[in-house]
Amino acid sequence: MRNATFHIPHLLLEHPLLLPTLALVVGICLGEAFYASLVGQSTTLLLLAFSLGASAVLMLRKRALEMSTLGTLITAFCLLGAGLLTGQCDRNRIIWPTTPQTYEGTVISSPRFTAKTLRVNVEIKSGRFAGVVIATSLMKQTTQTLHPGDVIFFHSQVETPRNNGNPGEFDYAAWLKNQGIYGTTFVYQNNWKKTDSTSTNIRTVLLRYREGLLEKYKTFFQGDKLTVLAALTLGDRRGLNDEFRELFAATGTSHILALSGLHLSILFGFFLWVVRPLRNRRRIYLPLLLIGVVQVWLFTFLVGAPFSLVRAAFMLSLLHLTQALRRDYNALNSLSLALIGILLVSPTALFDVGLQLSFLALLGILLIAPKLAPPTWVSRFWGLNFVYDLLRTSFCAQILTLPLIAYYFNSFSLVGLFTGWLVIPFAYAILLLALLFFCLPFARTVLVSLLNGTMDTMLQCLNFLSSWDYASITVVPGKVFTLLIYGVIFFLLTYLQNRHARNLYGIACLLLCGAIYYIKYTPPAYDNTIVVYKSSSPAIHCIVDKQLSYLWSMRKGHAEQILRSIRRTFIRTNRMAQPQLVEVPQKKEDLILLPHVLAFRGKRIGLLSEKIRQGASASLLQVNYLYIMPGYKQDLSTALNYFAPDSIILDTSLTDFYRTKYSTEAAENAIPCYDMKERGALILQCGK
Repeated sequence: MRNATFHIPHLLLEHPLLLPTLALVVGICLGEAFYASLVGQSTTLLLLAFSLGASAVLMLRKRALEMSTLGTLITAFCLLGAGLLTGQCDRNRIIWPTTPQTYEGTVISSPRFTAKTLRVNVEIKSGRFAGVVIATSLMKQTTQTLHPGDVIFFHSQVETPRNNGNPGEFDYAAWLKNQGIYGTTFVYQNNWKKTDSTSTNIRTVLLRYREGLLEKYKTFFQGDKLTVLAALTLGDRRGLNDEFRELFAATGTSHILALSGLHLSILFGFFLWVVRPLRNRRRIYLPLLLIGVVQVWLFTFLVGAPFSLVRAAFMLSLLHLTQALRRDYNALNSLSLALIGILLVSPTALFDVGLQLSFLALLGILLIAPKLAPPTWVSRFWGLNFVYDLLRTSFCAQILTLPLIAYYFNSFSLVGLFTGWLVIPFAYAILLLALLFFCLPFARTVLVSLLNGTMDTMLQCLNFLSSWDYASITVVPGKVFTLLIYGVIFFLLTYLQNRHARNLYGIACLLLCGAIYYIKYTPPAYDNTIVVYKSSSPAIHCIVDKQLSYLWSMRKGHAEQILRSIRRTFIRTNRMAQPQLVEVPQKKEDLILLPHVLAFRGKRIGLLSEKIRQGASASLLQVNYLYIMPGYKQDLSTALNYFAPDSIILDTSLTDFYRTKYSTEAAENAIPCYDMKERGALILQCGK
């Protein structure tokens, strides 16, 4: 029996690419969720997708659109998304050698300097890993420095990116993979050498050119001004410190410092404003528009071509080119087409925060901005109309991005909606003045004064706003709550469009679900817990409850470094008080910390960080864990003359020689061994 034709919703008729886009996104999400069961099945999934797609096309040619045809088409796009995701993940499953190897690679990023290392991204030039990019930390050499395009030889062991397992930490491994980086390595001082060769591809040439522009900045600007200017205009964030990041995070303007579609929109918007008088002369306007698109891509490569900016450039280019070439321009269709194009090339791009924010910002502008037409008295004046458009665009972009920002960064800026109106005009002015700074060298004295004044005013405004009580609050919405918020926004926008009561029912249902979820959801509790952090130096966090905890580190000053790294991601998100920093010896109601033992809430951890002075031992000290740290060089059997451990902990900063040695000796003594380098941080539950 044939299915009866059905009424096609107006939204699908007006935006026919919307449904395939949503189906493709759902398929990619399903592929990610069930990847473990789909390994190696990408070809099968793609064949099924193409078969169903061809069937749907044949069904459309023979009869009108039916429910079965639409279902077949949706299923085809879902399978296509799952197949593409599975295929990309299969290709990116790189198995690195388990022993150090010698590699030749090209430096494709500007170096980041730390006290002892310089960090660069290196693209391997030859061998079976040719073309793979790895994040490389090189021990500094006094005679060698690096620039983008330099070719180096290095000998090290490359590993697959993985997280430390510390509670609340940023998903660094996923971020690296989203940036196209599939390996990490540390190279000792004498194990790398720069060659005389230099790569001359467009990316490295433009990165070298960017370093030259940065040197010009350094001639005229210093300190905070140089930091803001380099980050905002050249995408160089190496000078940003924690204080700056906190300032922009507290005011909801962190996106200003991260190059994104916003910066491209500002630059391209200025170009469109210049050529606007020629818009009706298509023979002249189209070539000029192409020149503008080329400039967008040159700027993208100039700042290092991060994947998020490449995708934003692609979306922006496609939107404006389709608008110029077609009179029946449909912005939402063009945005859907751009997203489909990106996901067909790189399905994992869907999980990139930059792409999600850029897409939602553009979607907010396209859906909401047309409903906020300027009042008649505003449209009469060019200046007022320009300011109104700027403020409207900022507001519409933030409406759809704020829930996602709250989800990823666990903070919600109560002044964020207003600072966007304030900071975006400042960013507009700084970008244009910086462009003139490079183009008009004879006017640099005046331009430097204008840039200094603009940045001073912007920073003063941000400092003033961040000083307000509750300018920023910590929130932990979770995935479910974030999706519910977007559901409410969707129904609200739909209601404003057609005024149907069913949309209000949808909002009410989602709000009810949100209330139930908020009441029932119990966040993980860390009361009576010991956290042994995986970091560059041993650190232990003993948590009594949210109001009281203790943080110890073997290396002096490292506890403060650990505290900075966990303050936003762990301390604030769990609404905990700042931990007390403790040193040996320490005796408190809940904690006893001696040179070789830590006791907390019924758990004992033996601490081995130096040579044991051998002598007579009256009895073995019973400990739950024996924590072996750098500095201890003796055999495990020596330690077992003094400690009776239930398990052994091997610190991540132990060399491979000692990790192998102690794990072997632990196995010989039938003692379980926890290797932090392989398994990450250790979280222990204690008694009350």
